[in-house]
Amino acid sequence: MFIRRGGLRIQGTRRSKSSESEGAIMINPAIFKAYDVRGVYPDEINGEAAHAIGSATAAHLGASRIAVARDMRRSGPELMAELIHGMVEQASP
Repeated sequence: MFIRRGGLRIQGTRRSKSSESEGAIMINPAIFKAYDVRGVYPDEINGEAAHAIGSATAAHLGASRIAVARDMRRSGPELMAELIHGMVEQASP
């Protein structure tokens, strides 16, 4: 991942219903805080961003276990599911 023109560009794979596609998404670096990720849903953070963040986190940490938590907002289930999916997908051979 790298910073490019005011946004965080994360390169990775994203499965679609029809096929697997490679690409990059732009993520506003302002959503990354000291101890968490916070952004306006779905403008700054959404399922696609959560998936990419999960994938990048798993690749960076290389950990066999990662704790994931969320609050009770309506966006929580989607964001958490996509974050975990990105982590598991990255860890799969």
